[in-house]
Amino acid sequence: MSDLQYARSTALFANGIFAGLSICIHLSSVPSIKNAVNPTCVFRAVYKGGSEIGISSILISTGAHLYMYYRTRDSRSLYLGLLSFVSFPYTLLVMRPVNNKLFALDSTLSTEHYKADSPHKKEVLDLLNQWNKRQMFRTATSVIAFLISVIYI
Repeated sequence: MSDLQYARSTALFANGIFAGLSICIHLSSVPSIKNAVNPTCVFRAVYKGGSEIGISSILISTGAHLYMYYRTRDSRSLYLGLLSFVSFPYTLLVMRPVNNKLFALDSTLSTEHYKADSPHKKEVLDLLNQWNKRQMFRTATSVIAFLISVIYI
């Protein structure tokens, strides 16, 4: 297997991992977090595990696509590398403020604050809905990058 075949396989694999993770978070994790007794605590745990996988797959797929561009000068590899990478700055600029609010609430609220009719519960659910809407961008870009990689590769 040549270095380009390894790079293509790596890019496709990493794009698929991030797309699957994004879909899972959007369709499964967030609804489960919203139904938890202490949603911010569960969000923190899901975020910790998911962010490690997400960051790794973003950087690996970006690196592999950019390596293919470097070796072949095929603009599709450059565009796929950029599309794979866009979730990283998006997370830092757009999602981090909501993450920080949820983390701050987690450290200040007790389980008592999460009763069904509590204003704290409503605030947390509003933030989670906001977070999930923003997550849709990452889900869309990761699925698009994966599908284009499947077609291209």
